[in-house]
Amino acid sequence: MLFRSAEATDETRVRDTATVVVAGTAEARLGALNARVAINGVIVEREPEGPRYLALASSNKDVAELLTLVGNANTLSWVELYKVYEIIRDAVGGGKKGLIATGWITKEELSAFTGTANHPHTSGPDGRHARGPGGTPTKTMTIEESRRVIRDLANRWLDSLG
Repeated sequence: MLFRSAEATDETRVRDTATVVVAGTAEARLGALNARVAINGVIVEREPEGPRYLALASSNKDVAELLTLVGNANTLSWVELYKVYEIIRDAVGGGKKGLIATGWITKEELSAFTGTANHPHTSGPDGRHARGPGGTPTKTMTIEESRRVIRDLANRWLDSLG
């Protein structure tokens, strides 16, 4: 996973099972140092993403910029999240419409994210701007929701690159 979505001081356990019509049952177990996925009780080994991301970064300046940005941030604030969004948006091409066309993020999610990040009354003192135009955005999201949305977007983009 590219970004941490939660921190725990002791132990966190997540267990979820979903039934898929064709494949059967899938289960994922995540730990601080490992992840395990089983489909119909058979463990599916997954290659670590770090080496693949580094290989991509060696030949793709956008990936290198994104990894440098997130690697240097202790916690991703509105500013870093927005930069990640801009890197991916420009790499995909076509602006917001091009990004939405990928299916990696919905128009509603993107609108809530950009509106919240850009408006000082919704993003607070850590937002991108000290002053904002007009009224408060209609749809907003918390910083935690924004981290999840942008993490998912970044992972989908990186996965699309090979």
